[in-house]
Amino acid sequence: FTATAVTSGQIDTVAELTNFDVVLVGYSYSRSDIEAIAPALRQWVEAGGGVVGIGGSIELAGSDSGIPLADIDAILPVDTTVGLLRQYTSYLNIIDENHPVTSGISDFYIGGYSVEYSPTVDPGAAVLAEAGGQPGLVVGNAGAGRGVYTGLYYYGSESGSRERILEQSVAWAAFDLT
Repeated sequence: FTATAVTSGQIDTVAELTNFDVVLVGYSYSRSDIEAIAPALRQWVEAGGGVVGIGGSIELAGSDSGIPLADIDAILPVDTTVGLLRQYTSYLNIIDENHPVTSGISDFYIGGYSVEYSPTVDPGAAVLAEAGGQPGLVVGNAGAGRGVYTGLYYYGSESGSRERILEQSVAWAAFDLT
């Protein structure tokens, strides 16, 4: 896939979002950016788009940053209204190796990094991996679209299983299973 960096002003309408297959939401946004795109992003995802939330999504959309954003909570498969919760652990434990997001990936070492999590998974969503016994990778449907949440933080230099989870999450959210 081709990744394109955009500003919130470039994806704050459904018309602008139709140029993309998936939107990645996480720590690189500010609260005002998330607030600006949330209503259009929700409409777009529920109409068939895809969203992948990474580490930082709950912190930005949840109660730590103000009033929780209902539009983000509606499209990510975990409760994003909670405050920031982090699990400090060394491994991401894959519990469903048969899903397209985790296919070919087994438990892997994540080092001393923290994993953001929500203890509450949306009804109908599936937990694919855990970090320290908490949901670390969750997938679900949002209307006609798809949402993925991984509490892993991404800094742009990932490789191996960590990178593969992100790639496969984006592909699944985009309905691209080739």
